[in-house]
Amino acid sequence: MAERDLKDKKESLAQQVAQAYYDVIIASQEVEKHRSQALLAERALVVARARYNAGMATRFDLAEPEARLIAAQKALAASQEAQSKAYIALNRLIGLPPEARPEPTDVPREFSPLVVHSLEAEVSRALDSSAALYKARKAVEMAQWKVDYPYATGQHLKYNLATADLEVAHGNLQLAQEQIKEKVRSTYQDIRALEEKIGAQEAQVKSAEEAARLAQIRFEAGAAIKLEVDKAEAALAEAKA
Repeated sequence: MAERDLKDKKESLAQQVAQAYYDVIIASQEVEKHRSQALLAERALVVARARYNAGMATRFDLAEPEARLIAAQKALAASQEAQSKAYIALNRLIGLPPEARPEPTDVPREFSPLVVHSLEAEVSRALDSSAALYKARKAVEMAQWKVDYPYATGQHLKYNLATADLEVAHGNLQLAQEQIKEKVRSTYQDIRALEEKIGAQEAQVKSAEEAARLAQIRFEAGAAIKLEVDKAEAALAEAKA
C-alpha cells in the first residue's frame, strides 16, 4: 500500500507541475496578445491625432481610440499580473524563488489526436491502478474479516455492528469505482471536445498568418500603411493565444 501511495503522490505532483508549466505558456501567450493589441491601439491613436492636428477630425473623433488604448493597457497589465502568478505557482512546485522567470523551452507546436482503442479497457486500467480503490478494497477485506472472525483482531464488535461496517465499506468501494469510471469517461469526452476546438484554432491561425503575410507584402509595396500590418499581426497574436 505504501508503494501505491508513493506512486500516486508522484503522479499527482507530476500532473501539477505539467499543469503549472502549461499555465505559464498560456499566460505568456496572453501577454503577447494583449501587448500586440496595446501597440495597435497606440498606433491607431497616433493616426487619429495626426488627422485631428491636420484638421481632418474633431476632438470627439479622438475619444474612441483613446478609450481603446486605455482598455488595451489595462488588459495588458492584467495579463502580466496573471503571468506573474502563473510563474509563482510553477516556481513553488519546482523549487525556484518566486521572482524567477524560467523561459519555457518545450512549447507544444503540433498536436496529435488521442488514440484510444477501447474506452472500457482504459476504465479497467484506471480501476486496477487506483491507490484510492486499493485502499477501499482493503477496507472491505478488513470489515469482512471482522465479521467472519470477530475475536481474531482483539477488537470484538457485535455482529450487527460488524455487518453494518461491512456494508459501509462495500458502499464506499462501489462509490469509489463509480467515481473513477465517471472521471475517465468525462475526461475522454473533454479531450475529444478540446481536439475539435484545437482543429478550429489551427485553421484560424493559418488564416491569420496568411493575412499577416499579405499585409506585410502590401506595406512593402506601398499599397498599405503600417497600421494595417499592426492589425494583421494583432489578429495573428490573438489567434495563437
